[in-house]
Amino acid sequence: MIPNRPPDGRLRAYAQFITAIFYYFMAGALARRGAQGLASEQWAPLVDQAMLVFLLLVGRFLQFRQQRRADAAVELLFSL
Repeated sequence: MIPNRPPDGRLRAYAQFITAIFYYFMAGALARRGAQGLASEQWAPLVDQAMLVFLLLVGRFLQFRQQRRADAAVELLFSL
């Protein structure tokens, strides 16, 4: 009989790291495009950086919310 192996934490951490890098580049591209459409050329860098910070905070909020849901599900599983 093969014992159950827990999932490799390093692989999960690597996948989250790659996902975070992908999200950063996508948020940067979206912020750049949005700044070009919303602000004049003089204000574009400031608006670009502000939009990037906003999108990164939104991403962090979504990650935190998902992590809390996962913690609640594990807690519910252990309470059985």
